[in-house]
Order: sequence, then C-alpha cells, then structure tokens
Amino acid sequence: MSTPAADIRDVWLSFRGRVVLEAVTLAVAEGDFLAVIGPNGGGKTMLLRVMLGLIRPDRGVVKLFGRPPRRARGLVGYVPQHPQFDAGYPIHALDVVRMGRLAAGRGRPADDIDRAHAALEQVQAGDLADRPIGKLSGGQLQRVLVARALAVEPRLLVMDEPTASLDPSVGLDLYELLAGLTPQMTIIVVSHDVGVISQHVRSVACVNRRVHFHPAGQITRDMMEATYGCSHDLLVHEHTHRVLPEHEPGGSAS
Repeated sequence: MSTPAADIRDVWLSFRGRVVLEAVTLAVAEGDFLAVIGPNGGGKTMLLRVMLGLIRPDRGVVKLFGRPPRRARGLVGYVPQHPQFDAGYPIHALDVVRMGRLAAGRGRPADDIDRAHAALEQVQAGDLADRPIGKLSGGQLQRVLVARALAVEPRLLVMDEPTASLDPSVGLDLYELLAGLTPQMTIIVVSHDVGVISQHVRSVACVNRRVHFHPAGQITRDMMEATYGCSHDLLVHEHTHRVLPEHEPGGSAS
C-alpha cells in the first residue's frame, strides 16, 4: 500500500476556546484531486493549516508523504486565500514566481529564472513574465500565484479558495487548468464553487468540524445537507453551478 500524500489521524484543534476540528481522520492518495467544502467557520482553512504544519493540533498525527509537515515543505506548493500585494510595488510577474523558489531555498539564480519561466508556461501565463503585478487582472494574478507554488516543483499543491474573487468563467478556466496538472502532482483545493469544482475533482472532503470523505467527485444533495446542516437545492446554469439554502418563510433574502 503506497504512502498517502497527506495522512491525518485523529486530529483535534481548538481555537479561541472553541473546538474547530474534532476527531479528524483523512488520507489523501498521491495523484488525487481533492475538493474541501463546507460552511464558513466549519474548519476548512484550519484543516489546511494543520496539514501544512502552520498550526500544531491539540492532539493527533499529521504526515505528508510519510514525514512531519515541517520536513516535507520542499514537497508542497501553497496558494493562500488572501495574498497581499502592493499594486504600486515595482515587481513583475516573473519576480513573484521566483519568490517561491527563494522561500524553498531551491537552486541557483540561473536555475530559478528558468524554473520560474517554466512554471508560468505550465499555467499558460508565459506572456505575463515581464508584466508589473499592478497591471494584472484578478485571473492573471491567480495564475501567477499558482505558478509561484509550482516553481518549487511540488508533489502536493494546496490552494485555499483560489477563485473567491474571480468571475465565474475565469474560475472555471482555473479549475480546468488544475485538472490538467493532476498527472504530475496531488492537488487539494478549498472551494465554495461546489457545482463547478465537482466536474473536475476526484474526491470530496466535507468539513464542518468533523470531516466526511467521499472518494467520488460527484457532490450530491444528501452530502450537502449533511455538511451544511440545512436543506439545499442545486441550481445549474450554463457554466456555473450554485448551491442555495432554502429560504425560511418571511426570512431575510440576504
């Protein structure tokens, strides 16, 4: 039996006096494309931070490729939820991608430049190398950030809501891009684009303090109700899918 890319065993985590992860056990196979879904405050981002070794759990065991997270950092590319960039700072897309190599302590400067160019080509953004970051659209910047994570040549790519601020069509393009990377690496993505991402992923982890793992990429009504704790209807449109809770009679439409 092969070693999982990520192996989490009986993890508990409290934050500000509240249990946010409870008895979490999850094994993510190498080559998987896993969607992590769940309500706001359900523990999705905390799960990623524990997985990456950024937060130590109260108890439980976390391993990446059979190693403690801190010893596996060179194997992981990470795209956080809200990266901060000063749009006026005089830095180009290629420089942003090279930061990934510098942070991982990889290679020589000449190698870093070659690998950064290759990472931009991987995400179909090679033409953006000399573009100032302040001149990039939201979708272009997100591709550059994915390229920065890919520049370390990871075996595991972890992304926290990469399409949160993107137009639906741009988000769909990004998920299609990620699906094309799965032969080369394992991918874990936190997402609220439930219907869209279900077209591309191979497995789903529903997180609401506890974690329920589903090996098939299909997201069902029963799965959603168990995760979000209320009844849902799945509305399908031309390119994007939305999951909406039923409105209470006389309740707010917000």
